[in-house]
Amino acid sequence: MKAAELDLPVAEHLFKNGYNVWCLFIGHLVLEKILKAHYVKCTGKTPPKIHDLVKLVEKSGLNLNRKQVEFLLRANNFN
Repeated sequence: MKAAELDLPVAEHLFKNGYNVWCLFIGHLVLEKILKAHYVKCTGKTPPKIHDLVKLVEKSGLNLNRKQVEFLLRANNFN
């Protein structure tokens, strides 16, 4: 979570300055770090070495609504 907290302002800075591709890349990393932290919290295990945000949600047992899953799918497609 600490790493995600440090990376989020970087993504915001990139967005404000028009570096949208890099913002999306860092944004995906932020989401991935948050989901992996949740996975560790819920399972007590090392998170899987995957980058698929939706699979991380499924493996950690999070219940997201359709709009949230669609957002993560779009983030995956970009990445």
